[in-house]
Amino acid sequence: MSEDPSAAAGAPTPTVPPAPDATTPESKQPDAADLDSIDLDPADLDQAEREALSGVHLVVCGHGTRSRLGQRTMAALVDSIRALSPVPVRAASVDVQEPSAEAVIAGLSPDRPGVVQPLLLSTGYHTRVDLQQAARRNPGLRRGHGMVVARALGPDPILAGLQVRRLREAGWRPEGQLGAVVMGAAGSSVAAGRQAASQQCDLLAEALGRPVQLGYGAGRPRIADVVETASGTGPVACSSYLLTPGTFQDRLAAAGPQLLAGPLLEAEDEAGLRAVALLALRRAAGAAAGGEDQIEAA
Repeated sequence: MSEDPSAAAGAPTPTVPPAPDATTPESKQPDAADLDSIDLDPADLDQAEREALSGVHLVVCGHGTRSRLGQRTMAALVDSIRALSPVPVRAASVDVQEPSAEAVIAGLSPDRPGVVQPLLLSTGYHTRVDLQQAARRNPGLRRGHGMVVARALGPDPILAGLQVRRLREAGWRPEGQLGAVVMGAAGSSVAAGRQAASQQCDLLAEALGRPVQLGYGAGRPRIADVVETASGTGPVACSSYLLTPGTFQDRLAAAGPQLLAGPLLEAEDEAGLRAVALLALRRAAGAAAGGEDQIEAA
């Protein structure tokens, strides 16, 4: 999920994409076949990505949740990452669950560098502060082996494809759907996190071929307010921009949309888990190679 939602009250209202003009070919809304064809079967890691990860410690770190279903879903994602990774994978959480990121990273052997891959949707306080501080506990730093924190999972078209899938599973159809579509995210106290959510909202709007409004489970604009305003144009469909079930999915439901899509991941959806697992490994490989997938500390 997005990070540190409790302090997101200052988040600006995102720009809503203009409504498609039905008279222009380029703004033509996709039909059902177009939406079904969104690629959620990315290729395996290539040789360069596998080489970038070879010889490094790889730690994947979720937010943590008290929801048992959320815990089971995140565990399924970690299992998928392990099945696809060329190196051993250690799992941690930044909050609620154990082991903590600090404990896992501090326990790594000092004989090699490492990468922390956040299993979070947006760059924010957890990635730029908590995980950066945890990375500094790596004993390898005293021997010249650095520990870097990779970029969060979003924004990314793969995630937009999963959002479309969940909307369709909930009953949303592009043909004859007259109401509004809103996207519900958790929220972030960091401007980069809010910008990332806005960019993902744009990706979803592009995939659906229609405007999508953004609201937060914590922060402004509140998802309940966005749903209430949007309901003036007809039934509201809410796309969940959350990785797993939990508190924030419950907040989206409480906002009262007529149709609510499930979170991005389901423990039984092997294709969805594989797509996000490969996305995570590609972020980690980019960070290990010293590319743009590393993030800077706040």
